Amino acid sequence: MKSPWANISLIITLLMLLLTGYLGLVMGRNARSGVPVRLVVPHRRGYDWVKWVTHIHVNTTSAIWQSPLPLR
Repeated sequence: MKSPWANISLIITLLMLLLTGYLGLVMGRNARSGVPVRLVVPHRRGYDWVKWVTHIHVNTTSAIWQSPLPLR
């Protein structure tokens, strides 16, 4: 299973887009399409684009992968 977290360099983030449609068409209304927006990352295939964006957190102190669960 792929990780639900993405680690993307700061330079690439300057080129990323929040996509609501494509080629003038609004994205589908089914749950699989990740409506209402998807995070499009340049130079990555469509299946690597982040679906179901709920929030964006920018970590300026570290470039390491973060655990998807809180560490105790």
